[in-house]
Amino acid sequence: MNSFPRLSAMNSLAADLPTLFLRYGMVVVLVGMAVVTAVIDKNFLTQSNLLNLLLQWAPQGLMAIGMTYVIISGGFDLSIGGTYAAGGVIFAALALNNNTWVALFLTLLAGAGIGLLIGVVITRLHVNPFVATLGAGFIIRGIAEVGSNATPIIVDKPDFTDIGQGKLGVVPVPGIVLVVGLILGGLVLAKTVYGRSIYAVGGGDEASRLAGLRTRVLRGSTYMITGVGAALAGAIIASRLGSAQADVGVGIELEVITIVVIGGTALAGGEGAIWRTAVGIAILAILGNSFDHLQVNTFYQQIIEGAIIIFAIAVDSYGRRRSEYESRRASWKSGRRAPPTGEGSSLASPPLPEATRSA
Repeated sequence: MNSFPRLSAMNSLAADLPTLFLRYGMVVVLVGMAVVTAVIDKNFLTQSNLLNLLLQWAPQGLMAIGMTYVIISGGFDLSIGGTYAAGGVIFAALALNNNTWVALFLTLLAGAGIGLLIGVVITRLHVNPFVATLGAGFIIRGIAEVGSNATPIIVDKPDFTDIGQGKLGVVPVPGIVLVVGLILGGLVLAKTVYGRSIYAVGGGDEASRLAGLRTRVLRGSTYMITGVGAALAGAIIASRLGSAQADVGVGIELEVITIVVIGGTALAGGEGAIWRTAVGIAILAILGNSFDHLQVNTFYQQIIEGAIIIFAIAVDSYGRRRSEYESRRASWKSGRRAPPTGEGSSLASPPLPEATRSA
């Protein structure tokens, strides 16, 4: 008697599997890469290797958290490379004659100030985010070059290097900072009114404004988050090296954007999640580890990385369209919406100001 409902549930699950696979394709890619890498590299799953990967990718990961906020809100930030370099220079310069923790606090404050200025330029002066942040990145890095006379600032203080080289138990401090940042960033984005407002602004600026949201303030605040994240990342790398240079991190902003996008956050805004950014970090970390183990030529690395990025984004994009199509079809069947006209029909529809499209 009970076999029919059970059979119906199994059929429903079987029908949803392709959509689930496409929707969470990046997780599947990550698991597959981890398994293959573990097979070809016996040292991959060792504690020392995993902790080393966590240490290496902590700066990029911290910047990717802020970048996730910016992209979900519908923006873009190419200035983080300059802020990253300036953060290290400011931290080292201040730490020479001040308490290290005071220097770190002022560095984060400077990062927030840089982000605030960029946010004002974009939201008040209506300068395109791509142009505004690209120009700001050149200006910030140039100021750091002038301020440091284009020479390394060496800091010979034990507490200065504790942030980048220290450990709590066996775990490096930068790795702990990254994990805490991912957890806090994810909770704020998914569980708070502020986070849901960011999704709403990215999903539809005009609809959000008419709904009473302060769209300029919300969008501008995301640039402050990226500024703080980039300054903290710069301070960590300066501490790890024991010195700061204004020419570090050239091109790192593209690596950070790659992390966010490859994880599944939509460049169009309104969709994404911090856990997806964590997946993106892990994918690039494993990929780099495999290249090192197999001693793959740098030129081939670029080809493989580019192909994987395009494939991953294509799979994720198709999964989103498929998922939205199925959702619209379910709504149509229940009589709540007009019938879908095709799988790609959702792309032609106006963006939905839904605040919780994080999965």
